[in-house]
Amino acid sequence: MTKTKKLVLASLFAALTAIGTMLHIPAGALGYLHLGDAMVLLSGILLGPIYGGLGAAIGSMLADIINGYAIYAPGTFLIKGICAWIAAMLFRHLPINKEKSSRFVLPIIILGIVSEAVMVLGYYAYEIGMLTMTQGSTEATTAAVTALSGVPYNIVQGIIAVILTVVLIPLFSKIQEFRNLLHNS
Repeated sequence: MTKTKKLVLASLFAALTAIGTMLHIPAGALGYLHLGDAMVLLSGILLGPIYGGLGAAIGSMLADIINGYAIYAPGTFLIKGICAWIAAMLFRHLPINKEKSSRFVLPIIILGIVSEAVMVLGYYAYEIGMLTMTQGSTEATTAAVTALSGVPYNIVQGIIAVILTVVLIPLFSKIQEFRNLLHNS
């Protein structure tokens, strides 16, 4: 696949990730639940660590900016890029029968759990830092306890992302271009 084609597909996934993230349900003071994480995982799986990571990172960051959560944008760029990178690397290295998309379920669940655990921990750490800086909290313990309120929402979001990825990967594997990407990973 040419670099131009991969760049176009990364842009497509940036848009899909942004849209999936912008269609959200508010979840307390610290954020919202959305479908964008499934696109993050798919971006990494289908496009690999570089293009998939950039598509996921840029789309997620843009959604934060557009949705009025610009304070999260730098952390989101890094966290979602890493999540897509992890998904890509695990997809490449887990034993997967790439000829049958029905065989993707267990590996997708495994890579999804690992990637989404990084998302949960990444946002927890980011929120601790953000609370410490923005609210002048001098005690790290107070910030850590306050940031815990976002963890359950991020866990639910991660579970939804893994389920949607398992459901969507067979659909993407029916598209010839994506089938080629899956088999060449």
